[in-house]
Amino acid sequence: MSTELTTNTTPGGLNLSNLGDAFEFAKMLQRTAFAPKGWKAEDILAALQYGAEVGLSPLTSLQSIAVVSGKPSLYGDAAIGLVRASGLCEYIKETVEGEGEKMVALCETKRKGEPEPHVTTFSVPEAKTAKLWGKVGPWTDYPARMLGMRARGFALRNCYADVLRGLITVEEARDYPAQTELQQPRQPVEIRYKADETPEPEVEPEDKVAKSIKAVKACDDLKKLATFTKITNDRVASKEWAEFDADEVRDAIAERENQLLALEAIEAGAM
Repeated sequence: MSTELTTNTTPGGLNLSNLGDAFEFAKMLQRTAFAPKGWKAEDILAALQYGAEVGLSPLTSLQSIAVVSGKPSLYGDAAIGLVRASGLCEYIKETVEGEGEKMVALCETKRKGEPEPHVTTFSVPEAKTAKLWGKVGPWTDYPARMLGMRARGFALRNCYADVLRGLITVEEARDYPAQTELQQPRQPVEIRYKADETPEPEVEPEDKVAKSIKAVKACDDLKKLATFTKITNDRVASKEWAEFDADEVRDAIAERENQLLALEAIEAGAM
C-alpha cells in the first residue's frame, strides 16, 4: 500500500509528502489551539486531505473545513476564495435587495468560456419553507448574511463543482437535520376513534442548542454564565455537540456577559 499523500505546497509552507509525515503533523496540531476541540488526529488528517484535494495548504484546511453531521464542508468565505483563485471565474457579484421579510439575496457569477452569467437567488419565503427563517442563532442575528450564503453556495456549486469537489458550504450544511435525526425510526401510529378525546396538535420540539441559548439570554448572574460555558465545553468533549453548535452558545454567552457587565457599570455609576 502506498504511503504517498496528495498535498498542496506553497512557497515557505510545509511539504507533507507521505502519510507518516502527515499523521505526525496531525498529532502535533491536535495539541494546539488551532485544532477544533474534540477532534482526533485522524479527523485532522482527513481535513488536511480534503483541503489538499481542493488546493488548500494544511493550516488553511484546518481553519476552512468543518465536519457537519459526519460530512466535510467548506466555510463560505473559503469556497469563494477557491473559486476566485481557480482562474475559471470572470467575476462574482453578491447583493441583497429589499428589507425585512421582502429581502432577496442574489449571487451572479460568470465562468470563463460560458456565454452567459449564472444567477441564483434565495428569498425569505424560501427560508420560511425550509424552516430557517426565525431559527435561533445566525438566522435571527444575521438574516441578510445567511440569505446571501445560501445564494452563494448554490451559485458556486452550480458553476464550479469541479473546483469545490462536491463540498457544500458549512453555513448550508448546518441548516440540514443531523444524521441522527434523519435515521430516527418512525414512531408507531396511534389509532384514535372519534369518541376519543381530541388529540393535541403536534409541536416541533426545540433543539438543545436553542434551549441553551434561550437560557443564556435569560440569565442574570455572571457566575451562572460561567457554568453555561463549562457545560458547553463538556458537551463538545463528549461529542454530544459539534463545535459549531457550541460556538453559537458561546457567542450568546459572550453577548449576555457584556450586557450584564454594562448593567453593573451603569448601576455603579448611579450609586
